[in-house]
Amino acid sequence: MNVLGLVGLILGIIAALLSFVPCVGMWAVVPGFIGIIMSAIGLKHVKKGMAIAGLICSLVGTSIGVWQWYTLNQLSKELNEEMIKMD
Repeated sequence: MNVLGLVGLILGIIAALLSFVPCVGMWAVVPGFIGIIMSAIGLKHVKKGMAIAGLICSLVGTSIGVWQWYTLNQLSKELNEEMIKMD
């Protein structure tokens, strides 16, 4: 049994689900990144489908979380600039 692949899959699913929650999705990066590491280690030891699925779910959740973080960061910068212009 590929325990690391299973842990990576669970963390990937958590990351993928978290990434779709508005304003909370950026926190999907944490379990997603850990899931990527666990799944990659699981792929090295035993090549199983669970590790591949965990890697895919973790990558999807992490990439959506990073996109949300970037978008919210850009939005806050633009709002800050507009607030400064208004003063």
